[in-house]
Amino acid sequence: RPDSRQYQTAIIIGPDGHPLTVYPCMI
Repeated sequence: RPDSRQYQTAIIIGPDGHPLTVYPCMI
């Protein structure tokens, strides 16, 4: 298994214009 750790990362652009990486698993 090349991907033993499957984390769905969602890149959301904040109001400042900086990309924020949010992990749904931590929510």
